[in-house]
Amino acid sequence: MDWAKIVKVLTANGFKGDGSDLAAVKAFAADFNLIGEDGNAIDLDAAHKATATKSRKPLVVPSEDVDAIKAERDRLRDAARKASSAAALTGGGLDDGQGMPSFFIGNAAKKAFQAECNAGNTYFKDADTAEVCGAWLKASTLHKLGETAGKQYSEALDICKKANVSYDFSSGGFAIPEILSNQIIEVRSKYEALTQLVNITPISAQGETVPRIAGGITVYSPGEGVAATESNIAGDQVRLQPFEMVALSTVTNKQLQASNFAFGDKVAERMRYAIMQKLEQIYVRGDGTSTYFNQRGLEGKLQSLVTGAGGTWSTNAEYAAAIVRGSGNLWSELTFQDIQNLRASIGFLEGTGPLKGLCSWQFYNSVLVPAAMSKGGVPALEVVNGIPQSWMGIPLVISNAMPQIEANGSVCMYFGDFNQGTKVGVAPETLSMSVSTERYWDQRKVGYQMALNYSVNCHDMGNASSTAASREDGPIAALITAES
Repeated sequence: MDWAKIVKVLTANGFKGDGSDLAAVKAFAADFNLIGEDGNAIDLDAAHKATATKSRKPLVVPSEDVDAIKAERDRLRDAARKASSAAALTGGGLDDGQGMPSFFIGNAAKKAFQAECNAGNTYFKDADTAEVCGAWLKASTLHKLGETAGKQYSEALDICKKANVSYDFSSGGFAIPEILSNQIIEVRSKYEALTQLVNITPISAQGETVPRIAGGITVYSPGEGVAATESNIAGDQVRLQPFEMVALSTVTNKQLQASNFAFGDKVAERMRYAIMQKLEQIYVRGDGTSTYFNQRGLEGKLQSLVTGAGGTWSTNAEYAAAIVRGSGNLWSELTFQDIQNLRASIGFLEGTGPLKGLCSWQFYNSVLVPAAMSKGGVPALEVVNGIPQSWMGIPLVISNAMPQIEANGSVCMYFGDFNQGTKVGVAPETLSMSVSTERYWDQRKVGYQMALNYSVNCHDMGNASSTAASREDGPIAALITAES
């Protein structure tokens, strides 16, 4: 190991003492873990002794001079400054540790972490963002310990300032062995159906409108010499008005300090999960009440059609052209023909895209699978291996927002082109993830908050009328059980 090059590297990072003084160098280096490119710790005593005896040893320190190292450091800090604060906050724990900082010659650690980012194995989009997050963690931890006068705190704070971060970050991401992090037990329902059903469209924070043609041209045969009757295209607009969804959570300082996994990562991920869970419930079950943030989803749209036609949802659901009433109120009473009637109730419309079915996992296994096998001629291989999650060639999307138990007058399945009949928008610029160590100071807690604006509009599901001949099917149909 070349002692002169080690002294150069340390000088570039603040060492101002006598480079020939082993004791002075070791005292300064105590704040760092000196690691060569081979990943092994550098033995300062051996390196100094080798220089004193003029012995030759292989160099593991890169040949870059101090100016090159400084330029590389400035480049990385400039990249961190440009990193989006919101993107960094949505992440969480960095394996930053709580002891001495590690200085990796040649940036081997950053390159290794970037490789993990490129492989999709981290919550961070890149190593620069992770560096900023790590600086927040370190500064916040040292601040809580009252260690604000040391070099480590000032360096971390300098990175935060350059990244335009003016508050303490405390996501609770602690360095832990991987074997612990993958043993976290978490049992929860899955909510990913919405992204399989519709295209979620980016919109502005003010909302957007989509033009819709509501009426077309009529053809007449007026007779010779008689003026033709005028008819014009009529239309309106489908409004995508964003509504705010906010998740707020607090964690005690003791939880953060005693946590054996990256708590900040998990809080952010659970907030994202909670928002997507609620959004899917709104899309499927939203009835315009405060439970669903006053939004109307698939079922709410059908209810409004029925009441708009003078009916009552509990007794006149069939007023809506999209509704197909099942053979009974029990799932066991629903038949193969009920499912076929549901398919038949989808309008044969121009511009219809791929059709999909929507139901719960319980309905699929309790109703659809038995109905398919009841037709006879089922190969033993299908009994052993199961059948695809589809119906008559139409793929099925499973959602936990759909009913999981039978009930009177319950919409238990949908079929149709959900992109043609509904719109879902998201306002990306409204995304925010904030952390507060002050609001809950008296309770010794850290507060986390995530906010994002979405829009749901179920605009076309056929019409509704008390007269059967006046009902017109739309791009989506629904199967409802009998009332009793």
